[in-house]
Amino acid sequence: MQSLKTSIERLAALGEVEHNPEARPAFLEFREALTQGKIRAAEKIDGRWIVVDPVYRTVLRGSDGGLLTREQLSDPAVFSAATRGIRDYNSQDNYQLTAHVRMGRLGLIGLPLRNGLNRVLPGWEDSTALSLLMERESLATMVFALVSVFLLGFLRVGLRWYGERRLGIQPLRIRQQVRRAFHAFVDASG
Repeated sequence: MQSLKTSIERLAALGEVEHNPEARPAFLEFREALTQGKIRAAEKIDGRWIVVDPVYRTVLRGSDGGLLTREQLSDPAVFSAATRGIRDYNSQDNYQLTAHVRMGRLGLIGLPLRNGLNRVLPGWEDSTALSLLMERESLATMVFALVSVFLLGFLRVGLRWYGERRLGIQPLRIRQQVRRAFHAFVDASG
């Protein structure tokens, strides 16, 4: 599935792919995954993620005509009412096990991390920011690097404070180091 995603993103970045011979196999594979129900879609409307079923080319609606979320569709009665008018809809394709953010990409720590976040922050899966971090590796790397720099800087300040206050160590300040280096350079060149 990851290779399909990568090839579709690459083709989409090319712009018009109508006459590209690589496009047809990728989009046929995508259509097959949609048809088999391996891929579902959701769209954020009025702050809610509503379900769009690309296999049947429909937006699932409740008995009152309102747009349905995946949480609402996990109720068998609501699911049955929403899919009643759709011909040949597979009742096995219910929404009882869904994930907005796929933690499987994190390997062994994915499941324990999901369980922990569900306990601490219920509803975290609907976060757009978290979804972006999980799907965009470059963004996740940048955020990780920024957090690391911040934490390491904080650790440096803490260690310096501890060394100065508790251990009595007086390090050379950066201005003093620059001044000494400048004098050494000027004296050596003169």
